Amino acid sequence: MATLLKPAISGALLRFFAPDGVLATVDLESGAYREDEVGATPDDVLWRRTDEVVPATLAAVAAETVFEDASMLINLATITAVHHAHGHHTHRAAVADPDPRAFRRRAADSYAELIQYLSRCDIRILEAPPDRDFVIGDTPVAAAGRDPHDLPDLPRADAVHFPVHPRFCVRFPAAQPGYTDIGAREVDRINLMQITHADREVHFRPDPRTRRLVEERIRARTPRH
Repeated sequence: MATLLKPAISGALLRFFAPDGVLATVDLESGAYREDEVGATPDDVLWRRTDEVVPATLAAVAAETVFEDASMLINLATITAVHHAHGHHTHRAAVADPDPRAFRRRAADSYAELIQYLSRCDIRILEAPPDRDFVIGDTPVAAAGRDPHDLPDLPRADAVHFPVHPRFCVRFPAAQPGYTDIGAREVDRINLMQITHADREVHFRPDPRTRRLVEERIRARTPRH
């Protein structure tokens, strides 16, 4: 169960990484591997609304029709913004001041910031090759600078990545909207970013090759700045 001080991911989103109802997870601190059913989403109005729009929106992403429907793009921006609002900057502030009202204000400010930012951005959907899956960390909206271990605030970011499916990752800003096929090396780079950016856990579709790659990268992990 998520708490104010623990990052959270939409249960509806995680189910896309658990096609048979089972989600693989590796704990960053201990390296322990487990397989579980997808847990509940936080009991909050915004999270519930997010869960309601995730299935149709990510189905459109997977069908490569998301750019044909403006409402789906609005949903995708909302899903991204909700997860960004529960990212590291919000949780670090909550540790310093765990008042739930202060946390909600910070989360609301962060949500509004990203909605405004996305309104000025085009996005690309990156598609992984058949021999690679994207993984998803527990703070999955990952902003990157030139140094892969530097995770800047959005205004300073060169790019922001958000895996939404084992085969698809949202990237923004982009020169123009659309889909881009990427190679295994680029998927590995984005997965390393997810591992570096994660707070406690990394999730993925159960698969021996993905597990091996995740565990190798966790052992060599350089914590975020």
